Amino acid sequence: MHSMAMFGREFCYAVEAAFVTPVLLSVGLPKSLYSLVWLISPILGFVLQPVVGSASDHCTSGWGKRRPFILSLGIMMLVGMALYLNGDMVVSALVADRGTQKTWAIVITMLGVVLFDFAADFIDGPIKAYLFDVCSHQDKEKGLHYHALLTDSEADDDQVPPESTPKHAFPLSLFVYESSNGMDSFPLQHALLH
Repeated sequence: MHSMAMFGREFCYAVEAAFVTPVLLSVGLPKSLYSLVWLISPILGFVLQPVVGSASDHCTSGWGKRRPFILSLGIMMLVGMALYLNGDMVVSALVADRGTQKTWAIVITMLGVVLFDFAADFIDGPIKAYLFDVCSHQDKEKGLHYHALLTDSEADDDQVPPESTPKHAFPLSLFVYESSNGMDSFPLQHALLH
């Protein structure tokens, strides 16, 4: 289930990569401001990632520590995607003035891109932390292998802590086991091609 959530996120990233440039240019965003759209989300991530991580660690919800964040970030991804794909239509339905429509279409579409990027970048942490919180040692290892396979992110792999360590989520960047034939380390795209 952990891997499928990450696979869904990667699918949404692919949709974003394919459609954001044409959508932003179609609503009339000046080319000089295009790179600003991609800069806002990493800046927000730099500032807010520790806040979200700390809030997730100290969450006392009945759903657990991670599930409320996974759900809310998933909803934010969907809202962001809906806004950047349909922002111009929403604005044209709500605003009558043509000059104002263009400005608001750009603002809403940019807001959708930033909201989607923010949520998609942040959802990775709570999903991995949830895996570490609830799974056995063998399942953690298997979950991280599937995560690497389905998201093509071998650099994101974390070592699974031994059973004797406390059951807290914490990053430890060491290698992940590769099988002798190397098939477990292939990204999904290579596996599908072969």
